[in-house]
Amino acid sequence: METYTRGTLSFGLRASALLLAVVLFAACDEEKSSGNGGSASGSGGSSNLADYADNPCDLMSADDVRSVVPDLPADATHYTGTKSLKMCQYTWPSDRKASRTVMGRTIEYAVENTVCLNWIRKVRGTDALAWFKNAYRAMSPEEKAQMKAALEKAMDEKVESGEVSRDAKKVGTSTSGGMIDTLRFENVDGVGTAAAWGGTKDSVGLKVLDGDWEFEISVIISADDAANRDASIALAKKILSNAK
Repeated sequence: METYTRGTLSFGLRASALLLAVVLFAACDEEKSSGNGGSASGSGGSSNLADYADNPCDLMSADDVRSVVPDLPADATHYTGTKSLKMCQYTWPSDRKASRTVMGRTIEYAVENTVCLNWIRKVRGTDALAWFKNAYRAMSPEEKAQMKAALEKAMDEKVESGEVSRDAKKVGTSTSGGMIDTLRFENVDGVGTAAAWGGTKDSVGLKVLDGDWEFEISVIISADDAANRDASIALAKKILSNAK
């Protein structure tokens, strides 16, 4: 088993997760635009989240995090994202490890405790609720196969344009294909207009719809998926309260 440092592996995982999110978003948006739309008023209307899209940390302070995660250390790494992807993230070391198989090789890596608020954005289309429920749901094997085909096409285009090498494409499609295999979501009641917990084996979080805006909050502080989900739900409710 190969062991990688956090920085070496986390970049690849985050890149794969971002590419997967783009493919998923595009696939769902295409299905929505083909005739599944409705009226915006029927999906809950507007949201105050729009005021925080560029400054997510205004919605989630360290004290807010400590109300759910009391042991958030004072020296936790605080990251606010990039120009194109704003976030409010706190990370600190844990004693947990995980492993994954990439192109036949098993890779072991350290897992950090993470609290992250990101993807504050307006939902496209005319019916936000229909889009949200279509995007974050259990997918059939046939749908996952379609996603893999879309991923393969997207990577082929990047190879042709010279953005990535063929070797990079091979690694990227292998990693993201495995992520698609583990993709799952479950509905969560009582949070916002709608909510769903899930993602992939390597990247899970709580997707929340508030009117016609959505965000993701991910509290990963345990090997227990249910504990992470419950903490994410509690912090999501705090975030929604702050947005009022």
